[in-house]
Amino acid sequence: MEQPTLSVYLLPCKDVVAINPKHQGKVKKLAEAYRKIDFHADTAMWASDQEGVAEKTSRRKTFQSMERRSLGQEEKWFDKSVDLEEQLPDREIRNALDMLYRAVDELNGLAEFAREVMVRSR
Repeated sequence: MEQPTLSVYLLPCKDVVAINPKHQGKVKKLAEAYRKIDFHADTAMWASDQEGVAEKTSRRKTFQSMERRSLGQEEKWFDKSVDLEEQLPDREIRNALDMLYRAVDELNGLAEFAREVMVRSR
C-alpha cells in the first residue's frame, strides 16, 4: 500500500450534489468529512505497517507519531461529520453518501484499471 494522499481522497467529493440547493454547502462538507475520516484511518494503518518495517531504525518513532496524529484526526473528522449530519435532513444524508460511495467506487475502479495497464506495459 502506498502512502495515502488527501487530494486523491477528496476527488469524489466534487460529484456530490444536494437534493435541495440550500443544503449544498453542508452536503459538500459532509462528503469531505467522510473522505477525511477514510484518509486518516488509512494513513494510520499505513504508518502502522511502516513501523514494522522500520522496527530497528530511528524512523520507527516518526511512524508511531504519524499513526497517533492520524487517529486523532480521524476522531476529529468523525465528530465533525456527526455535527453536520445533525444539521441535515435524512434524505440529504442518504443521497450524499450514496453519491459519494458511487464516486469512490468509480475512482477505485479507475485506479485498478490503471494499475493493470501499467503491469501489462512492463
